[in-house]
Amino acid sequence: NPLLGRWDPKHAYSTNNPGTHRLSVFASSGDRLYVVGGVNNDHRSPSAAARVLRGDGPWQDLPPMRRGRFAPCITPVDDRYLIVLGGYVTDRNEGENLDVSRTSERYDVKNNRWDVGPNLLAEAHEGETLCAVLGGDLYFVQAHYAQNGTLQRWPGAAAATFSAAPEKRADMPSPPGDEPPAGGDTRNFATNVLLPDAARGRLLAFTGRIDDDDAPLSSPVVIQAYDVAADAWAPLRRVTNPALGFTGILHRTSILCALRGEPTDDGKETTAIGRLDLANDVWTESPATTFLDPRHGPLFTIGLAPEKRRLRGRIIRE
Repeated sequence: NPLLGRWDPKHAYSTNNPGTHRLSVFASSGDRLYVVGGVNNDHRSPSAAARVLRGDGPWQDLPPMRRGRFAPCITPVDDRYLIVLGGYVTDRNEGENLDVSRTSERYDVKNNRWDVGPNLLAEAHEGETLCAVLGGDLYFVQAHYAQNGTLQRWPGAAAATFSAAPEKRADMPSPPGDEPPAGGDTRNFATNVLLPDAARGRLLAFTGRIDDDDAPLSSPVVIQAYDVAADAWAPLRRVTNPALGFTGILHRTSILCALRGEPTDDGKETTAIGRLDLANDVWTESPATTFLDPRHGPLFTIGLAPEKRRLRGRIIRE
C-alpha cells in the first residue's frame, strides 16, 4: 500500500488443481490480474486458469483452457481478450516428456470462454515466445535458443476474430559481429526483450549470446529495430557491458536496462542504468551504484510514485 507505506496480506492464490505453482504466467487486463497455466511436481500441466480483482476480492476460477500448458506467452488485447501462445504441453504420461506447442488460445473476457486459435507458423525452442502489441496488431517471435527468429503478426482484426493464420514477417537477423561460425551451433542466442515503439512505428528487440551460469561477464547485447512499414530489421545499438541476465523495460519515451558499471578502487562491483531515448536514439548511462551486484542479474521496474499526503497537509512526491 504506497499511501500507507506498508505491505498488506492478500488472498492466497489457489486453484482447483493444487500443486500448480511453477511456471505460470500472468497478465493484467482492465481491473483484473490473470494467472494462467503452470506445472505441478509430477510435471503435469493442468489447464487451470484463475483471476483476481485488483482490490480485496478473492481469487475466482475461470473455465479451464482447452489445453494444459506452462511457460507460454500471454498478452492482453484491448481489455477484451487474453491471447495465450505456445509454451510446453504435457500430452504424454511418463516422466518429464514435454512437447513444445505451436497452439494458441484466446480468453474472451466478456463471454467468459476460451477459443482455440490457429497454430503458430514456427514453434519456439523451449516453448518461449515474446509478444508486443503495436498499432492494434499482435507481433510475436521465438525467444530462447533462437537465431534468425521468425517474426509473426496477427492483424488486429484477425486477433479479434481469431481465425486467420498469423502472417510471416521479416526474420530477425543475426546480430552483426555475432554470426555463428560455418557449421556451428546456432542455438546459443536468446532474444530476451521485445518492446513496441508506437511513436516511430517499430519494434525493439534485445538479442545476445547465452552465457554459462558461471560466466564472469555478460556477452554484448544488440538492440535491433524492426520497421513495421518497411518490414525490415536494422541494428540500433550494441551494449557492451550489460548486467548478467540482460533485460530492459519501456518507461515513457525511453528504454532502460541494467549495466555493469566501472568497479570501485577497491574492486567492488557496481551497477549502472543505460537509457535509450526513443525520440532520437541517443544512449546515455547513469552513475554507478554499489548497492546492486551486476553478477546477480538485477531486475528492476519503474513507475510513477504516488502522491502522499503528510499529516501537516503538505503534498510531496516521493
